[in-house]
Amino acid sequence: MRYLIGTFLILMCSLSYAWADTELQQKLASDFDASVKEKKYPAAYAFAEKYVKSGAKDRLFIMYKSMGGISLLAKSDPKKAVNWLEKAIELNKEPGALYLLGKALDELNRYDESFSRFTEASEAGDPSSMLILANDYEMSLPPAPYSPYNALYWYKKWKDQQGRNQSLDKEVDYKIEKLGKRLANLNRAESIDLSRLGDEGQAGNLTSINKLIYYYTVGAVGIAADSRKSGFWVKVGKAYGEKAGEMDYLSLAESYRDGDGTSKSETNALKWYLKASALGSSRASIDAADIYRNRNDNSAARNIYVDQCDRFKDKYSCFNASILFVKSEELQKSTEYARKSGDAELIRIVNEAVDDRNSIKFVNVSADVTAGFSSCMVTDFSMSNLNGRSDSDSPGNISNNRHYAAVHKGYNGGIAGRYRWSAKFNCGNEYCGGVVSISGAKSSAKINFYKDCSSRIYEF
Repeated sequence: MRYLIGTFLILMCSLSYAWADTELQQKLASDFDASVKEKKYPAAYAFAEKYVKSGAKDRLFIMYKSMGGISLLAKSDPKKAVNWLEKAIELNKEPGALYLLGKALDELNRYDESFSRFTEASEAGDPSSMLILANDYEMSLPPAPYSPYNALYWYKKWKDQQGRNQSLDKEVDYKIEKLGKRLANLNRAESIDLSRLGDEGQAGNLTSINKLIYYYTVGAVGIAADSRKSGFWVKVGKAYGEKAGEMDYLSLAESYRDGDGTSKSETNALKWYLKASALGSSRASIDAADIYRNRNDNSAARNIYVDQCDRFKDKYSCFNASILFVKSEELQKSTEYARKSGDAELIRIVNEAVDDRNSIKFVNVSADVTAGFSSCMVTDFSMSNLNGRSDSDSPGNISNNRHYAAVHKGYNGGIAGRYRWSAKFNCGNEYCGGVVSISGAKSSAKINFYKDCSSRIYEF
């Protein structure tokens, strides 16, 4: 049996009955509360189980945790305790529930799993779990390796907890003093090369990582204790551990990004963000894309933003994908992702960029006389669009009484489309008319009309 320290308390919260869905659930909640107060734990278990089976949706975490704690401590049934406590932490990874689950797993000799739960609980601030970890590292109880550095770290963390069992202070102080002397002797026996240890630690050497945790936790000759640096090396150790997960990678990446306990390093941050991303972390993927964008690797950044926008509807990613498509002059794609972002100002800017590239700035229309009729002059001219668009979107209706000179109209918007024209020539008082088409492929257009009612279009 592993060495366990501390007293075990089941936190039974008083229930407020306003949340009960039915009279039956309210009665079960009331009976559960009364049984807890009277320390009638088997009865409390029965009421909690009935409450859960009644289909209630509220306060399930309290009921699951209570049934798990009672199964473990009052019924001596760790297997049933594991069942209820796993349901509880699916709802809330509360430190006390994690600790109870670790203890239940421990009694079933599932030591790898219990060590993992005690670690989670310790990192969440549970004092009893901290003592268990410290003892495991000190005594080298599997699966914990022998590590006086980690043992000292968790003993000291326990001392910082206000909710600790203070009756154990003297025992823990003795352990801290003993471990401190043991490690001081190790310090004197070896030359401390922080640069070498740092390089080895960055490469995943757990011995070097543990030494760095210790040096920055308690200090050494020429090395000041630094909680931020020791915390950083704890993160490095976890990231290189056999059971490292996406949150371990993400936490270490953020330390490199922010320079928390170490020098800022985009390269190292990107390395660990990509590891977390490979395990499915959307947050890590977006942070990696931000680094690529800062490095002007717009293609890599855009691919990630597009993926996050398409898969998860992430507005931030949609926004940035749109911006990067503008930079690569893929305006159709930029418009698509601007709309997905829902950002009105971005949509306006992208639309202006599309208009700026595709629009003809003005139409230059002239009605010319044909050879042999040099005395003919245009006395009236008009052009109207057949595109079904308003005047704000197109050249609209142009009507001017001009002679040989051109007719101009400035506007914003696409010009491509069909237009009806009519012109009157003063020689013979005759009218001509027809329909012209403009492709909109250029920035300007000039349309010449002739007395024989023919026309010619120049786009430039």
